[in-house]
Amino acid sequence: MTLRHLILLIIACVSLPFSVRGKPPRPFTVVGYGNVSCSAWKDARHTRDAQLLGYSGWLEGYVTAFNQWGDAGRSKNVMGKFQIEALEVGIDNYCIVHPSDQLLDAAAIIVRHLLVRQIDQETIEAIGKAAVSAKPRP
Repeated sequence: MTLRHLILLIIACVSLPFSVRGKPPRPFTVVGYGNVSCSAWKDARHTRDAQLLGYSGWLEGYVTAFNQWGDAGRSKNVMGKFQIEALEVGIDNYCIVHPSDQLLDAAAIIVRHLLVRQIDQETIEAIGKAAVSAKPRP
């Protein structure tokens, strides 16, 4: 996946008609900075506030936990070739559109879309390998 693909993915995520407002309570407890609002994230990114280190650390932990536990442990690296900075840019773009959502909401939707792209690529690769192995020999 190239930077261009990531930018298109981020735009798609931001343009989704997704909002957590009015949703029922989560069936789990959000620990740490996942509870901060997108507007707090944007402010910290804009001012380079010391809180940003905590927010970024929380994101890294979120991705690590997803890599271990998400999707039944299937994804070993949902970020693929991207660095955490790419996820932070995605969070920035999501939070522009959804300032009252939480950092967890932004991280979850972007990671979910990264996973879908990864699964799609894996499926395409599997189909390609199956087609090659099924090809009759002359």
